[in-house]
Amino acid sequence: MKRIIVCGNYGAGNIGDEAILAGAMQDIAKVFPDSEVRVMSGLSSPKVGSISFIPTGIRSLLHFILHPSQLLKLHHHIKETDLVIVGGGGLFTDESTLRAVWIWFVHTLVFRLYKKKIVFYAQSFAPLRTGFGKWLTKRACSYATAISVRDHESKETLEKMEVRKKVVVGCDPCFSMQYLKDLRNSNEGCEGKKIPREAREKKYTVVSMRYLDCTNKLYEKALIHFLKYLMDEEGYKVYLTHFGGGKVSDEQYMSKLFAQEMVNNENMQVYKNDSVKSVLSLIAGAQFVIGMRLHSLIFACIAKVPFIGIAYEAKVTQFGKSVNLDEFVLPLQNVSCDTLKEKYHALKKYHTHIVEHLATVQVEMSVKGEENRNLLRAIGGEEEATKLTQ
Repeated sequence: MKRIIVCGNYGAGNIGDEAILAGAMQDIAKVFPDSEVRVMSGLSSPKVGSISFIPTGIRSLLHFILHPSQLLKLHHHIKETDLVIVGGGGLFTDESTLRAVWIWFVHTLVFRLYKKKIVFYAQSFAPLRTGFGKWLTKRACSYATAISVRDHESKETLEKMEVRKKVVVGCDPCFSMQYLKDLRNSNEGCEGKKIPREAREKKYTVVSMRYLDCTNKLYEKALIHFLKYLMDEEGYKVYLTHFGGGKVSDEQYMSKLFAQEMVNNENMQVYKNDSVKSVLSLIAGAQFVIGMRLHSLIFACIAKVPFIGIAYEAKVTQFGKSVNLDEFVLPLQNVSCDTLKEKYHALKKYHTHIVEHLATVQVEMSVKGEENRNLLRAIGGEEEATKLTQ
């Protein structure tokens, strides 16, 4: 029986990361059906065997000093594992600070010191801003036995950094998740929770916004005016949907923002059910999605629902390009009420064509998902693993 550790930003209350984990777990089950999997996760642990993260700072190190039994448990699990999968998502980023790059570099280094096979699985790598961030990322990649990324831009980023590894282009693990065969015909979420009745009776859009610590907040005003236009003139109901936490949770941020702007409209509602499958079910019935969070757009693709993306980071732009819908992804600085209206009316005009295109995207992603799984199959044997590192 193969013992596997899956490591990533799990258990932190981010729906996108939990969806990545769900997809990765299903990929692992297909490739290694008899494996024993443990997940390194945060406080809200997934419903699988979970272990602590490796200490990467003073606070976490002190915690293990005060609780040596937990450190011994972590040591045991790493020592006994056969394979480490550093799960997908944009882990190596220095957009705001070097903290994320440092955390995942330390984890990769420790796995290397234990002489474990390491797979970077469906990662995305945006161009790094700092020299130290680039150095840490390049070193971490050198420790990996094999690497897959979820878009071509990530591969190009690694090539520019002179990472001397074979890099496989796959897709986000979310596309591996198993859902209801036809979400559009379902009146229930995938966990048996009812989709709101008004969501089944009135056309609606799903909105995903996240807090940004920046001085230019013009995009907020633009979005508010656009949503008022949708509700007042186009007859839409708007569901504000929580996708993640961070400094300020999406729910707190959106609730406060619209309260401050005195948007008190019966057609606007915060969607409280924030499990991966229930959010996907809600999105499946929407006319379209407006998303800052990357996985709000990925969920829209899975459900074959058109979207307007707002690119606050490179990964959002990269995803739009990967599905050939980058014309519907607006850079943050280009967001205005007029540009949003322009994209909305283009979605209305070409709605059928976009839905048909998203169906082809699903087929393409299933092929790319097989690339991810083939990487795992190859890593399962010493001979193939050696070839991948040459």
